[in-house]
Parts: sequence; structure tokens; C-alpha cells
Amino acid sequence: MVSREQLTGTPSFVIIAAFKLLPEWAQADDSIRARAAAELTRALTEASQRVEASIYLSQGLKASADFFLRIHANDLAEAQSYVNECAQTIIGRHSLIADIMIGISKPRRYITQENSAHLNEQLNNSKYESATPRYAIVIPVKKTAHWWNMSESERLHEIEVHTQKSLVYMRCVKRELYYSTGLDEQDFITYFETADLHAFHELNAALAGIRENEFQIRCEHLMLLGAICSVSEIARILSRQSAF
Repeated sequence: MVSREQLTGTPSFVIIAAFKLLPEWAQADDSIRARAAAELTRALTEASQRVEASIYLSQGLKASADFFLRIHANDLAEAQSYVNECAQTIIGRHSLIADIMIGISKPRRYITQENSAHLNEQLNNSKYESATPRYAIVIPVKKTAHWWNMSESERLHEIEVHTQKSLVYMRCVKRELYYSTGLDEQDFITYFETADLHAFHELNAALAGIRENEFQIRCEHLMLLGAICSVSEIARILSRQSAF
């Protein structure tokens, strides 16, 4: 599987696709389930050299989805093609695509050496120090027109407040931000990984009272919570097979 570092050129696109197993999958026989597990494992471990693919298990955590994919590629068409390939696997054909989000990975826009040098340095020095992450969380964010009509300096101030509140949690919560304006319903996709859901809860509680929230509106896309497991383990659980 290609790594993020091997993806060359800019921008780097991401597709996050959530799948919900159909009720009929419960009636599939054991031979189909065994082939389904092997096929999904192969599809994810032998991903195209042009994409980076990850899978997360949301079954038992979210009623809206049983698993979701996060696909990175330099070319959006490559990511799109790979999602379609996964949808054509046995498990994919026995699922509905519950949601799809699209974004672009870019350098930080607000907290930079030029705009906010002190916070930029603090962010760069904030390293994840906790245990290997066990959970992934995807939260789409949509901003109001008022936000976009604010001056750059006004938006910078709000982001600085947001960042300052977040810094203390960065040692136990990883975060990636994707930009979606013009590509999807949301403006941003925030992606988190953590081994400590209590710390993640506290992070969101700390951010709940900041003024920036006044400029956010409900997004049509799903919030996703999934377990981070090996590909073979997730394939086994989705197909309900005995351990290989």
C-alpha cells in the first residue's frame, strides 16, 4: 500500500466513505462470507500504488454505518475509482454507501510562522505521546456566511483561541484537517485519532464554549466514530468469520 509520503504533487485529495451493511447480509452462507473476508482484506492490503487506503470499524458504535474508508490520492479520480472498486467487493455489494465526504489536505492557513509565530511554534512542537490510537473520529464542519465575510484578522483571532484551547490535548489526540469548500456540503473535515476517548471528550467540552461555534451550522454529513483495527480483523468481523 502506498504511504502518504509517496504521494507526490499537490493538492492531496481525501475521500471518506461510510458503508452500512444491508439486512440481507445476515442471510449469506458461510462460503460467501469467507470469500468476502479474503476479498476485502486483499483489496485493502493491495491498494493501488496511487492511493493510501485505511478502514475503520463503526459497527456497534454508530447506527448509521458499519465501517468507513479514508482514501488519500493526488488525483481525485484515483480515489473515486478505488472507492468504486471497494463498493464492488462482496461486502461492498451487500452494503449501502451511507455517506461520502471529499476534501483536500493543505498546509495550515491561519496558524503559520507569518500570521501567528508563537502558536505556530507550539503546534509544531506538540507531539502525540499517548498509546497507539484505538479510535478514529470524523467530524464535518460547515461555516456560516458571516464567518466568510469576516476579515482575515478576525478569523485568525478566533482560530488562535481555538488553537490555544486545543494545545493541552495534542499529546493524546491526533488531528488532521481537510478543506472542502466548493467540493462538498461541508467546509472542513476534521479527522482525529486517539487511544483516550475521555481526553477527546474533554477537548470537545473545552471547545464548546468558544465564540467560533457561533459561526458553525449543522452539516448534512455524518459524524463518524470507528475502531482502528487490522484490516484482516475488520474484514473478519464484517463477515463474521472465525479468526484466520
